[in-house]
Amino acid sequence: MASGAADVGFGIEYAARKFNLDFIPIISEQYVLACKTDSINKLSIHALIENIKTHAFAEQICNLPGYELDSVGTLVNAKEFLNN
Repeated sequence: MASGAADVGFGIEYAARKFNLDFIPIISEQYVLACKTDSINKLSIHALIENIKTHAFAEQICNLPGYELDSVGTLVNAKEFLNN
């Protein structure tokens, strides 16, 4: 920890790098944006999906250590996602 109170702790790479801490990745996680099925057709949801699929968004995320955009903007059923 930045305070010197611990030798080891769990955290995210971006925060570790920000505070000049060593970072050893143990696992990778997937982050998803979930919404109700009946919200998929709303204009605001379509706008959000289109925004996160832009080159500008990708540039911002790819500059953060520890983050990747493998399937950004892909719509997946929750049951399918959880079964993978």
